[in-house]
Amino acid sequence: METEPQTKTPRTLWRRISSHPLVDGWVKPIVLALIIVLPIKSTVIDAYEVNTGSMQPTIVMGDRFFVSHVRYGLRVPFTGIELVRFAEPQHGDIVVFLYPGDESVTYIKRIIGVPGDRVAVRGGVVWLNGKRMKQRSLPGLTPSYFDDVWDAGNRVFMENLDGIDHYILDRKSVV
Repeated sequence: METEPQTKTPRTLWRRISSHPLVDGWVKPIVLALIIVLPIKSTVIDAYEVNTGSMQPTIVMGDRFFVSHVRYGLRVPFTGIELVRFAEPQHGDIVVFLYPGDESVTYIKRIIGVPGDRVAVRGGVVWLNGKRMKQRSLPGLTPSYFDDVWDAGNRVFMENLDGIDHYILDRKSVV
């Protein structure tokens, strides 16, 4: 008695592949995890590692931290489409963003000016809305306090922005 050859439809092929122990035990859980994690990473929270010294001494190279993507609003995953805006960035907030000239570069910066502000740098001093930002020297700090950022000629100051003090490092060159 002759049997008809079995036709391999996409459905029967999928059943055969998906029931394989490797696929069932490893591939399916990994794909499911990616389906859950990637939208969360894109819209809720993400991890970053600092690879520049521009925020020293507050944030130093090698620091790792989490960033909330919902602080200011909620976006559609993997797009720039904003669904809801919760708040506007404020003076002193630390933000993470892609450098406009090269979106492969991530910047971490403290907000000094918000829309409507006038920001200028004169002689290495920041001016905000026509007023020099208050800075005070910290002579009690020894170089060993900032071993990871100290170099000959560097000075540490405390700068006041809207009543909140922030360490700043005055140095010959900023990376």
